[in-house]
Amino acid sequence: MTDPKKPMTHIAWAQHFRHGRFSAWVEVGKGRIDVDSSGKATAHVHYDRTVIGDNGYTCLLPIDEKPPAPPPQAKRPDHSGEE
Repeated sequence: MTDPKKPMTHIAWAQHFRHGRFSAWVEVGKGRIDVDSSGKATAHVHYDRTVIGDNGYTCLLPIDEKPPAPPPQAKRPDHSGEE
């Protein structure tokens, strides 16, 4: 079990999708990454909310960092009838 006295150092972010397309990053909790003497890293995350419409991916970033920019959206073909 994790030591509850150690402070959380990261924000947990989840990708939210709407109509099958990326919509926004949503803050879903806090966490920290512990590294033992052998160099093994263990992430401890406390989720304080769930996101309907996510893909299960969680990104841990230091508290002062914002999540990455959303991926570029694919351009839809122009169906205006003009050629």
